[in-house]
Amino acid sequence: MKNALATWIDDDPKHNPKTLFKMLKASIGQERFGGMPCPTLKQVQHAVHYMRSKDILQKSTVPAAIEELMKWRLTDNVEDQVAHKPFVFGVEEEAGRFTLGDGGMQAFRVGLSTVELLRKYHAVVTANPMKTVICHMDTTFSTNVLGYPMFVFGYSDMAGSFHLLCVCITSQRTHADVAWLLRSLKEKFTSLLNYAWAPTRLMGDADKAQFLGMTNALQPELPLLEYLMCFFHCYDKRQGMTSEEWTSVTFDIYLLHMSTSEADLVNNMDTAHANWEGSRTLRKFRTYFFNTWLPYHAVYSTNRGPRFWKWQVFHSHRGCSYTNNPNEHFNRKLKDAIGRVKKHVPHLVQEVAKLVQEISTEATPWVQHPVQTERMKKYFKKLLASRRLRVNEVPRVRPVTWRVLHLPEEIAEGEQDEDIPR
Repeated sequence: MKNALATWIDDDPKHNPKTLFKMLKASIGQERFGGMPCPTLKQVQHAVHYMRSKDILQKSTVPAAIEELMKWRLTDNVEDQVAHKPFVFGVEEEAGRFTLGDGGMQAFRVGLSTVELLRKYHAVVTANPMKTVICHMDTTFSTNVLGYPMFVFGYSDMAGSFHLLCVCITSQRTHADVAWLLRSLKEKFTSLLNYAWAPTRLMGDADKAQFLGMTNALQPELPLLEYLMCFFHCYDKRQGMTSEEWTSVTFDIYLLHMSTSEADLVNNMDTAHANWEGSRTLRKFRTYFFNTWLPYHAVYSTNRGPRFWKWQVFHSHRGCSYTNNPNEHFNRKLKDAIGRVKKHVPHLVQEVAKLVQEISTEATPWVQHPVQTERMKKYFKKLLASRRLRVNEVPRVRPVTWRVLHLPEEIAEGEQDEDIPR
C-alpha cells in the first residue's frame, strides 16, 4: 500500500491525503492488495506526511531548493542547451553549485526562462523596428508556503496578447528585487544571444517598488525608457461618493484614459476639473486624483513629480494592451498549473519550470496588427451604451508645457516601498 501511495504522489504531488485515501479504498475494493484491510484516514494521513517529510520537494529549505534548481542549471556550453528546457538565471554559483539566500538578511531570488523565449522576443523586436513592444510586469501571491511573491514578466503583441519572458520567485517585493530581475534578464540577453536588450516601454502596477526598480536598474543607461501604468489603479478612493457622482467620475476617467494626444489630455483634464467641483467629496477626490494620477499642471496640481501618470492610450501604438490584463490571464494559468495550492519552494520551482517549458514549446505567433475580436466589439458597445466613450470629436489643440522628467531616484534611508504614493 505504501508503494501505491508513493506512486500516486509521484504521479501528481497535488493529491491530498483525503484523495489518496479514497483512491486506496477503491483499489482495496477491487482486491488489488490481496484482501488486506483498509487503513483509516488518520493512518493514511500519517503515512503521507512521513513520505513527504522525506521528499525533497516537500521541504522549503535552502539545500532542498538548491537541489531542485541544479536540475535546471544552464549547461556550461550554451550551444548544448535545449532551446525549450527551462534554465535558472540570476543566481550566483560557487564551485558549480548555486548559492541562495535564506530569505532573511540575504534575499532569496530565482529566475526561470528558456533560450527559445528570449530568441522569440529578439526576433519580434528585430522584425518590427517601427513598432513599440510593451513589456509587462506583474506580481502574484499565494503560490508557496513561505509567502514569497512571484514576478511574471513578458510582453504583449498588437492584439493585446501576452507572451512570457520569465518567471521569478523572490523573498521580498522591493525595488532591489525588481532591479535584480531587470539586470539579470538583460545580462542573459547579452550572454546567450549577444543582444543588447533595450525596451522603451514597461507597464506595471502603481507600485513604488516596480517604478524605482526600473528607474534605478535600466533608465540610467536607457533614458528613453518610460514606465506606463495599468489604469485600473485609478479607481481607488471612491469612498463617500454617491452613485451619481461615481458614475460621472468614471466617465471622466475613461475620457482621460482615451486621450489621443498630449493636447487632448490637457483638454480632458480641464473638463474633469470643472466636472469634479460639485461637492466637498468630489473636490477632495479631485485633489487626490490630479496630484497622483495626472501630470503636473501649474493650476490644478501641487505634486511636481507624479510617478504614475502615463496610463493614456496615446503612449503606445493602436492595438497594444493598455492594462496588465494579459498578465492576469497568465497568472490564472499559472495558479491552475500549481493546483491553487501553496507549495513548498522546491515543488513550486518544479511546477513553474514545467509550465515555462510548456509555454516555450507553444508556437504562439506575435500578432503584428490590431485585431477586432468579438469580445472587443461587445465591450466597445457596452462602453458606448454607458456613455463612457466619446468618439468622432476633434481634440482642442493648444500649446502644452510638460514638466515631468523621470530620473533615477535616490532611496532615502529608511524609506519603504509602497503600492500607492501618498
